[in-house]
Amino acid sequence: MNIKKLGIIILTKTICIFLLFRYVFGIMIVKDVNMVPTIKAGSLIIYYRLENNYKRGDVIIKDNNIYRVSATPYEIIDIDNGRVSVNYYKEDDYFLNTYKNEESNIIYPYALGRDEYFLLNDNRYDYNDSRSFGSVKKNKMKGVVITKLQVRDF
Repeated sequence: MNIKKLGIIILTKTICIFLLFRYVFGIMIVKDVNMVPTIKAGSLIIYYRLENNYKRGDVIIKDNNIYRVSATPYEIIDIDNGRVSVNYYKEDDYFLNTYKNEESNIIYPYALGRDEYFLLNDNRYDYNDSRSFGSVKKNKMKGVVITKLQVRDF
């Protein structure tokens, strides 16, 4: 194989990888602790940009932050004394606490409309999620996390 063919092969593969990670996948280093203990700060995550069917429990990217989808379109979410209910069915409350943000204008139960999602942090002490900014439209989400490379504590 001559140098010219090798150069063309390398260039073609480089362009394909660039296009894949520009339009299909994304890479991000987590800078916040809003998803602890699920994802720690400093972890590297890879997400899929072309997802169009987000489900409850998915970990998604919005504005370079990570959240968990807690309720999907047309569902009703209620948060009462630190307990989350979706469609009046109590969800897993492993990460819940009773902290209440007094600045929030969200009134519960909260009904989601078309293409609206309710996003919560796993670290519920971090109140920068739908409890303070409300529901999020589907087109504002960048993608769903498909894998993570977690940092280790030393």
